[in-house]
Amino acid sequence: MILDMAATANLILWGATAWVCITVFTILALPILGYAIGRYRPLHRALDWAHWQLYGPLTGWRKTAVWVLLSAENIGLLLLHPVRGWRAWQHRNDPPPPRGPAMTFTTTDGTATKEN
Repeated sequence: MILDMAATANLILWGATAWVCITVFTILALPILGYAIGRYRPLHRALDWAHWQLYGPLTGWRKTAVWVLLSAENIGLLLLHPVRGWRAWQHRNDPPPPRGPAMTFTTTDGTATKEN
C-alpha cells in the first residue's frame, strides 16, 4: 500500500514536471517560431507568385490557386482596411481619357497653323 502511494506520488510529480517542461518549452519556442515565420514571409511569397502568374496563360490548378490567393488578399484588404480597400476598388487602372484637339498657333502674319 505504501509502495502504491509512493508510486502514485512519483507519477504525479513526474507528470507535473513534464507539463512544466512542455509549458516552458512552448513559451520559449513560440517567439522563435514566430520570428522564423516572419523572416520567411510565406504569405508574401505566395502573393508575389500569384501576381506574377497574371502575365502568362492560366490553366487548371494554377488558375485556381491564383484566384484563391488574390481573392483572399482582396477580402483581407476589405476586412482589415475598409476605407483603403473601397478606394482601391473605386480607383481601378482605367485607360486615360482621350487626348484633346491639337493646339492652334497664330503666326505674326495672321495665318493659323496646327501643331501636334
